[in-house]
Amino acid sequence: MPPMPVTAGDVVAALLKTVLYATTFAGAGGVLFVLLCRQQLLPTEIRRLARFFGICFVLAVLVSGLRVMQLAGELSGDADGMLDQTYVGLVLQAGERSAVLQRLVGLVLAAFVFSRRSILRSVSGLGALLAATSIVWVSHAHASPRPAGPMLLEAVHLAGIAFWLGALVPLWLIAAQDARGHRIAAAAMRFGRAAVPAIGLLLLAGLAWLWQLLGSSQAAWHSDYARLMVLKLVFVAALLGLGALNKFRLTPRLARGDRGAARQLRRSIQFEILLAATILTVTATMTTLTGPPGGAIAGPTRGGLRTTWTAREPPPPDRAAPSARFDRG
Repeated sequence: MPPMPVTAGDVVAALLKTVLYATTFAGAGGVLFVLLCRQQLLPTEIRRLARFFGICFVLAVLVSGLRVMQLAGELSGDADGMLDQTYVGLVLQAGERSAVLQRLVGLVLAAFVFSRRSILRSVSGLGALLAATSIVWVSHAHASPRPAGPMLLEAVHLAGIAFWLGALVPLWLIAAQDARGHRIAAAAMRFGRAAVPAIGLLLLAGLAWLWQLLGSSQAAWHSDYARLMVLKLVFVAALLGLGALNKFRLTPRLARGDRGAARQLRRSIQFEILLAATILTVTATMTTLTGPPGGAIAGPTRGGLRTTWTAREPPPPDRAAPSARFDRG
């Protein structure tokens, strides 16, 4: 089958998913970082992070709604379908309802991270995990014949991503404000100790799920989906390399009071944020334009298999047959 052309709808879908991933992971993961390293944050930094998290949460909610409308329009084949209750209902039925509701509940709970009551702060951690893992309801894992195991693997993977990427902005903020380097050294060491097992679980869950998607088929590993996955893994390896540099070289220098290390750490974190944005963009593009060959979901795509509509009921007979290439993830 010849490759399908990239449409304006594909571009919009990939853009919405990129923004959704970035705002959800930055907000939810940032909350987890604050719970871990609150003692290293100054009141001014807490206020700045509160504003940043608020922006992330609002954008995540807005993009969640826009994504439902975009998918409904894609499913119906025209812009009128974006507000059509039938197609919106079909989109929500396919898993988007569970994803949006879990994300909303999670973000509301996560907003209590700056509460003076310890019980509410603890609840904010649960909310952050709920928000970060909400994407699993619209992923390849949810559409697999036996979703429980794959969804658990992907949830662990998503939680690890949020914990890792969500720490970047708070760490950069501390490094930018800490002239002596003592607070950023303490925060980096504390985060580093927690990040090692978290990133280990992230990688193990991700690789296990990737093997379930692609298996041992040589053709699957030569598909467009696999090629984009390899590109993503290259950027992930670069991000891991920078993280290792920060932990094993810059953090010990910070602990010794080397102010030059603080400047290097700020630059390193800026590169990490750029790499993280690139990874999320590649992921959004990959899940929009293609799907795993012979994996959890079958259907024609532009080179391999595109994830397709899996609603329990087809559209009513008086509606036009959906022409959309309904993507997941």
